[in-house]
Amino acid sequence: MEEEGALAKKVIVFVDDETSILRSLKRAVIGRLDVDVHCLESGKDAMLFMESNEVDVLVSDVRMPEMDGIELLSRVFHKWPLVERILLTGYADMEATVDAINHGHVHYYLEKPWDNLKLLKVLERSLSMVSLRKDKIRLEQAVSRHNEQLRLCNDRLEARVMERTKQLSDAYDSTVRTFVSLVESRMQGRQHRSHDVVSLCDVMAELLSLDQQQCTALQQAVVLRNIGKISFTDELLETPFNQMTKVQREEFCCHPILAQAVVTTLEPLAHAAELLSFIKERIDGTGYPNGLTDEEIPLAGKLIAVVNDYFELIDGQIQNRSLTTTEALLYMESMVGSAYDGAVVAVLKASIVDGDNEESGKIRCVSARSLQEGDVLAKDLITSKGMFVLAKNSTLDDKLIDKLNTLERNIKEPLDIFVAPVS
Repeated sequence: MEEEGALAKKVIVFVDDETSILRSLKRAVIGRLDVDVHCLESGKDAMLFMESNEVDVLVSDVRMPEMDGIELLSRVFHKWPLVERILLTGYADMEATVDAINHGHVHYYLEKPWDNLKLLKVLERSLSMVSLRKDKIRLEQAVSRHNEQLRLCNDRLEARVMERTKQLSDAYDSTVRTFVSLVESRMQGRQHRSHDVVSLCDVMAELLSLDQQQCTALQQAVVLRNIGKISFTDELLETPFNQMTKVQREEFCCHPILAQAVVTTLEPLAHAAELLSFIKERIDGTGYPNGLTDEEIPLAGKLIAVVNDYFELIDGQIQNRSLTTTEALLYMESMVGSAYDGAVVAVLKASIVDGDNEESGKIRCVSARSLQEGDVLAKDLITSKGMFVLAKNSTLDDKLIDKLNTLERNIKEPLDIFVAPVS
């Protein structure tokens, strides 16, 4: 229904007790503006018409019997404030016109005799103002609906958190694992496994000499970095950031705040919750949600932002394709000084010692039937649905290979099994 309303023609109503003037006004508009024009001969008729029809612009003469133009526009102002109100006035009516303008009842006035070009210009501007007001209202309504959805989502998440926390009797590590499972299930292969991300964070944190409290907070935050996205639609999750519409970006950019709000409910994760707020900040102040600058972002915050973006680049969540490790590093190096801290990016590059092994052909990607006893997993083995099967560096024997073949048959799809090169 909203789409139909957006496509409908705008409506202009002319009100004057002189039929000849109405005909002149209509001739000036028809064929020049893509609008529906209605001509009425009294203020009473105009009020009745507006009771049952949506009007965008009302143009009224000042002097009319029973209800003059000043009274008509004043009534319209109070009952239909979105309508653009234009007064046709003669020189003798100027005092009343000025008074109406000062009281906010009139947006524009045109002197008789009017100039058709000026009339059209005023009408076009009025129609634009109406469109802007309606767009603003639609946006406010959409934001209100979205906020309500977020509130309901937060309520559900909080309820789950409270229930799980009570069941596990302060076992917060188990609660984190539950959240991670929830996030990874929702993301459905759209993100790297937590093990890979945590491993990279640990190496970088050590190189940057972060203390144990910061390292623990990083480990917790990085696995929960996408929890603010679990209420998003599949369409939004599958759209790379650089291809999102303005409305999609406005919704998407809420995820750090949502993630922080959810994690804050667990007191032992307070430091992790704080780090989640930095995940999309940029050192030049162009990031979100708070537009912080270099001095306002702690080192751990810069680290988690770099790690998050690195994995989003190679997972195809930022650009319209997945980047290789080499491409992702080159991209991030090009953004040093604007988005990223140079020292943190240098540590990222130093931490990725293998480079892009898949691209260079050193790692094989095979299905279960191609495995051989003694093969070693180069990566965690994950199904396309995000289910964890085996950890990286697992050595495969005949028994494990048989189980993987059985799993492939049961899930009715081949596994992507990354096998390390033979040393």
